[in-house]
Amino acid sequence: CKQHNTTLLFALAPNFGNPNIGFKERITEYTENNKASIMMYDTLKGVYKNSSFYFDPGHLNRKGASVFTGELIEYIRQHNLIQQ
Repeated sequence: CKQHNTTLLFALAPNFGNPNIGFKERITEYTENNKASIMMYDTLKGVYKNSSFYFDPGHLNRKGASVFTGELIEYIRQHNLIQQ
């Protein structure tokens, strides 16, 4: 990514359990030391607390993935991560 001047984006996807704060802190530390960005889903969004949006506790199903993908697209647009 550095060689091609590309911003690396870490997208932390939701899971049905509590977010792993230690993992997020390690990723945040990495992004601060490199040309990288981190997108964390909105933990307060009710949809991510609804089990019907998950295939299993660690994986979104089609409905949940659709919601998360929308948030990810918006994050990419807001932070201008794709140059045309």
